[in-house]
Amino acid sequence: VFKFHFTFVGGLKVWECALDLVEFLSTENVVENGMKILELGCGAGLPGIFAFLKGATVHFQDFNYEVLDLLTIPNVLMNSQPVESMVSTRCRFFAGEWTAVGKFLTEILDIKNDRYDIILTSETIYNIDNQPKLLHLMKSTLKPTGTIYLAAKTHYFGLGGGTRQFEELVRIDGTFDIKVRQVVSKGLQREILQMNFRA
Repeated sequence: VFKFHFTFVGGLKVWECALDLVEFLSTENVVENGMKILELGCGAGLPGIFAFLKGATVHFQDFNYEVLDLLTIPNVLMNSQPVESMVSTRCRFFAGEWTAVGKFLTEILDIKNDRYDIILTSETIYNIDNQPKLLHLMKSTLKPTGTIYLAAKTHYFGLGGGTRQFEELVRIDGTFDIKVRQVVSKGLQREILQMNFRA
C-alpha cells in the first residue's frame, strides 16, 4: 500500500479518481526511473508525486496558481524529504488554462523535441466544453510512443462529461486509440482509460 503525506487547504480536496490512478500506477508498474511525465489538472498532485518518487521528472499543471502554491508544491515537498533538492531539478509547476499551457510548452520550452513519456490526469473531463482543449494539449505534448492514463467517472451528472462521452470524442478525432484499463464500481462508477497514438 502506497501512503502519502498531504495537506488540505480551504475547500480543496483530494478527488477519488486521483487515488484510483495512484493505485493503478502502483499495481501496473508503468512508471520507470528517468521518464518525463506531465500531470494535467493536478490539484493535490498525488499521481505526479507517485511518479516523482519512482524516479520520474514530473511537470505539474493546474488551472489555478493558488492550488499549486498552497497545495501541490507543499505536498511534493512533504513527500520528497529528505531529497528536497531533487524537486528543483525534477519538478516544474505550470498554472493556466490548457490552451495557454500548451502554447507555452510547445513554443517556449520547445517540448515538441522532448515530449512526455506519460500524461496523467484525473477528474478533468467533467466539462465537455473544455475537452477539445485537453485533447489538443495531449496531442501536442505526448511522445509518439507515449501513453496517457486518464481517471474519471463514467458520468458527471448535470455537466455532460464522462468516460463514454469522452471516448466518443477521441474516436471521432481519430488521433488516439482509447480503451478502458480498469473499472472501479464502489460508489459512482469510475474508470481508468488508456490512450496511445494510432499506429
